[in-house]
Amino acid sequence: MAMAYPYNQPIEVIHNAYTPQQTTEIASRMGAAKARMRIDKIMTSGFMAGAILAFACAAVSVVNTAPWYQENAPGVIKLFAALIFPFGLVAIVLTGADLCTGSFMVSPRGSLDSVSVFPKTKSSCQ
Repeated sequence: MAMAYPYNQPIEVIHNAYTPQQTTEIASRMGAAKARMRIDKIMTSGFMAGAILAFACAAVSVVNTAPWYQENAPGVIKLFAALIFPFGLVAIVLTGADLCTGSFMVSPRGSLDSVSVFPKTKSSCQ
């Protein structure tokens, strides 16, 4: 017979998150890696991310234009749209495609920590 969970015992909490300092270091390294990426890889990765996001937007458009739901259940159609679109973003992360907004986040961090190629370029222009 299965034993019931002892509710009077404290539950062990596992913290497997990064500290803010570790997160900043990881973002800085990612910015340096993105700055050193080849241009063909950047273009291909950006194109694929755009295609995946366009597919998600098309799926949301198909759901939003269902005439029966528009008249009888407009809240349900908004719920379906809110559930479908994030799958495009998850697909971008899982495939490793590179959205421009992700580069906007990590590239300045690498420049601020002087691990990216951007400070070298900036200082060579002065």
